[in-house]
Amino acid sequence: MKIMLSLSSPAYYRGLQVAFDQKVHDKSHIIWLTPNREYAMRYAADPSHLLKFNVDVKSGFKFGFRTFETEVKISDVVDRIRTALNERANSGGITKSQYKAVVTQLQAINDTDSGKFKKVWAWYMEDKRIAQALKAAGYDHVIGREGADNNVPTIGVFDPKNVKVAR
Repeated sequence: MKIMLSLSSPAYYRGLQVAFDQKVHDKSHIIWLTPNREYAMRYAADPSHLLKFNVDVKSGFKFGFRTFETEVKISDVVDRIRTALNERANSGGITKSQYKAVVTQLQAINDTDSGKFKKVWAWYMEDKRIAQALKAAGYDHVIGREGADNNVPTIGVFDPKNVKVAR
């Protein structure tokens, strides 16, 4: 058995179009970060808008679509969450009451399905209920990949309190 020892958590970066504003940060329902400093810089309007963050996350959710750019219906997003929720419930990762609450949330989201297609990222950025359902299911962030070749790891953290500017 090989044991890996990490003396510090990885650094995460976020490039912003405007100067960092703690109040805006605290109201965000998803904070996007990457360990790839150069990629984060692509989002920064100014080098001073590239910030390093300390992140405290434990349980990430992967939608499993080809990319975040894949166009899907809201029901496709809900189905991916429901599948993970069932796996989590079967493994004892959540309680029956948590399970029922998330199923109810997912049904409410699914009931709004108009058949419209959007990019995966657009669904959860525009509909806060998706992040709320994932949080209720015990997830604290979304795991993804971005970039021209989808080779840049990214995370979307649901609770801004888990993301602090590194000093």
